[in-house]
Amino acid sequence: DGTGGKDGGRESRLKWSKRAEQHLRGELNLIARNNCKAEMKGFADCAKESGLMVVFSCRQHNAAMNSCLNRYTNEDEFEKYRLMRTKELEEKGADAPKPPSEILHFSTREQNK
Repeated sequence: DGTGGKDGGRESRLKWSKRAEQHLRGELNLIARNNCKAEMKGFADCAKESGLMVVFSCRQHNAAMNSCLNRYTNEDEFEKYRLMRTKELEEKGADAPKPPSEILHFSTREQNK
């Protein structure tokens, strides 16, 4: 039934542990932050200028930043990323995740296509 011990089947090898999924989300967050630098800088600059009024003065910057980050970190994008990483690992026959610098380089290449 797959709920017990190891069965050696393909499904058990392709499942991601909670820790691995957290790692993938971290990778995806790095990609999102890398791709949303302009929006994040816009909000940060506005916040510096606005001081305590940041909540009221920087709503547009905050919305733009959150919208950009959500484009890369929503559940649909996570599922696509997880499937892509699963395919990569199957092709390489590896089970170790890429280092963050390689992930950021990969995300930039994918965006330039």
